[in-house]
Amino acid sequence: MLRARLLALPLALTAIAVVPAGASADLTVPETLLLDSFSPANVGFSGPVTTAEPLTAGTAYVAEVRGTYSRYQPRLMAGSSADHLLCGAPENEPQTPSPGRPVSRVGVDAEFLFARVNQTSCTAGKPAGFFQANTGSGFSHPTANGTPFTAAAPGHAYTYVLQGQGQPASFRITDSETRDNNGVLTIVVRQATPAEIAGATPPQTPPAETAAAAGAAGLIAGPAPKACVSRRSFRIRIRSYRKDPVRTATVRVNGKTVKVVRAKIGGVTRTVSTVDLRGLPAGRATVQITARLRSGKIQNGVRRYQTCKPKRAGGTPKL
Repeated sequence: MLRARLLALPLALTAIAVVPAGASADLTVPETLLLDSFSPANVGFSGPVTTAEPLTAGTAYVAEVRGTYSRYQPRLMAGSSADHLLCGAPENEPQTPSPGRPVSRVGVDAEFLFARVNQTSCTAGKPAGFFQANTGSGFSHPTANGTPFTAAAPGHAYTYVLQGQGQPASFRITDSETRDNNGVLTIVVRQATPAEIAGATPPQTPPAETAAAAGAAGLIAGPAPKACVSRRSFRIRIRSYRKDPVRTATVRVNGKTVKVVRAKIGGVTRTVSTVDLRGLPAGRATVQITARLRSGKIQNGVRRYQTCKPKRAGGTPKL
């Protein structure tokens, strides 16, 4: 009997050894991810965060997203800037602050921009597509159940029905300047219930490929493969005049301050800045320039750029 057991042991070890190393099952239990809006890398987005296990192809899942964050400098969200307006109804602090970051007022969640900074005039809150998901076809803003929204949801909680594609799910927040952000989104990924599948909101403008894959339930089969995300990053030169040259300048891209440096161009020292629009969806980007001249005068200038459109020939800017 002992001899039979000893002979059986190598066979059992052989059976265990054939299991691929590092193999993991598809996601069957809820998984919680924390997506920090702050990122020192400043590459056009914060994150991504990714599930440890893949989502089974053809299976419906739910991403429950809750939280608030700020996309602007704390002083601008505090309303202490003389040249910017604080619009909407900001909240005093994020639901979950970014680790190590000072507490600041917030104005956006996964689905709605309820407070913002503007230089000229205030507008009402509006839906926001900064939160993006990728289940295997690329990143884009998913469609939340209950869309469209005219105000932020109670508790800033949203439900997104996603369809697995045999790959882990990833999530990120797009932003041209992530170093002044504050706030964390909490994402719980789990299998969807029949009621959640039945109540899924179809995409607002689905392309033919996505609509066919989604089926009657209106599930998100993955981001639209043709959705445009800007890849533009370029340097601008701030104009200066010999009679009264620029001494210092401030440049803001969509209300966010970016770095200004002095660099030699063609043997002449110029005041320049980099406009990074990578990761932004189709739309208009506004660059605001405030320059202090040698005489002490303050001069303001505005440049506007269209993302996801061919570059257009323009005139010479005043500043």
